[in-house]
Amino acid sequence: MPVKEYSHFILAKGRYQVVALSQADESDPDHIIAYDVLTTSGARVRRELTLDDAKARVEILMKEEQACRPYTMPPDWPRRERR
Repeated sequence: MPVKEYSHFILAKGRYQVVALSQADESDPDHIIAYDVLTTSGARVRRELTLDDAKARVEILMKEEQACRPYTMPPDWPRRERR
């Protein structure tokens, strides 16, 4: 018989979220078995054993995502008028 896992929301940052996994339906820190890093659509990116590792993974994913974006000037960037 497979063990049922319950997820408990921990944090959201950008397009990612971290949930704690436990075998109990209550959010008890003593029963947490792992942490999942998910996209906002719910797709699992990676399973981590500690909350610190899950938070670090979110930071890495966000930095990688930011590095892939083309640079755009902020809307309030001062612009020189053309003559």
